[in-house]
Amino acid sequence: MSNIRFVIPLFIVAAIAITALLVTKAPKQNQDTPRFTVRTAKISNELPIRRVKISGTTQSSETTVLRFQVGGRVTQKTARLGDTIRKGDLVAKLYNPELKPITVSAKDNLARLSAQADQAKRDFKRVDSLYQQKAVTLAEWEQVRTALNASQNAESAAKSELERATQVASELNLSAPFSGSVTDIMIDVGDVVAAGAPAIRLSNSNRVELKLALSDKLVEQITLGQTVRVTRALDPTKIPVQGIVTEISPYRERGSLPEVIINLDAAQIGPGIAVNASIEVQAKQGLSVPTRAVIMTGENTVAVYRVVNGIATLVPIRPLRLDSESVLIEQGLNPGDALVVEGISQLYDGAEVSEARGIIEPTIEPTIEPTIKSDIDAGIELDTATSTSELTQ
Repeated sequence: MSNIRFVIPLFIVAAIAITALLVTKAPKQNQDTPRFTVRTAKISNELPIRRVKISGTTQSSETTVLRFQVGGRVTQKTARLGDTIRKGDLVAKLYNPELKPITVSAKDNLARLSAQADQAKRDFKRVDSLYQQKAVTLAEWEQVRTALNASQNAESAAKSELERATQVASELNLSAPFSGSVTDIMIDVGDVVAAGAPAIRLSNSNRVELKLALSDKLVEQITLGQTVRVTRALDPTKIPVQGIVTEISPYRERGSLPEVIINLDAAQIGPGIAVNASIEVQAKQGLSVPTRAVIMTGENTVAVYRVVNGIATLVPIRPLRLDSESVLIEQGLNPGDALVVEGISQLYDGAEVSEARGIIEPTIEPTIEPTIKSDIDAGIELDTATSTSELTQ
């Protein structure tokens, strides 16, 4: 009986201790669950637009290499590198000893045939008058008329030959076909050049363009007349220049890429400047997620916090492409979903949140000084926590 008397109080004490432990350790859901203030952004229904930045160098849209159409020796060179010349100005001159005699011979031949044609005209006029008077036969009249036609044809051929010789002789003078700047000179006085050899490169600085080689997939998303933002690569602080896509060329050679030509305002930017072109293209599929909403979890997965009915849920995503302000994803979210973009650092999966209207003040957690405990205290605390969880379950 004495043993039973001692056992019953022990059970009562144990029950009281367990009840007290449950009361003090049970979570107070309504009072202890925090509500975090965040700011969200909704996913748009429109297809995402990304900016592709490509580097290049501006050039004159009107550039040509002047060439002599005849061969000879360079006797004069008036153009210098960097000179600005006008249309029709003489830039170089050749000497060819064979062209002058050809021109003189063509002139003499034309004079001789012109005299023969004049004589044939007078003969035909006299015979035609006699034929009207029935003084000559029809055969004689036709013979004189045939001689007149032959002399006139010979005179026309001599005129054409003289024009050709004169035109060839004029090719000894190389003139500018348009106004521009001399960007390269391949000849010098005294050089003997062949017909068709390059002499001088001329560029029109009043017309500037940017030529870019792009992939076929990117070219398919660019349209004629589309505006392109162009900035200077070495001086990005200057005001950007707006360009317009004027040409989209297909493949030119095997293995080469398509080219896009962008017309630029020559008053704002000149040729020979390194630039960065920012082209906006619209994706065919996917959703655009703000970069501020994307985080990296402890499991090395990319995710975002989606807010539904005041609860922030961690949703893993699969990024396809990263732009400066957005991330293109393929699946995992829907248009209209609200994503947390501010206040992410304090969240966890399933946290209660509320939408902020003003500026979100950063939450400063109190600094907890580390407490050094003995092995006995640590063991007791571990046992208590274990027994509490077991009892709670």
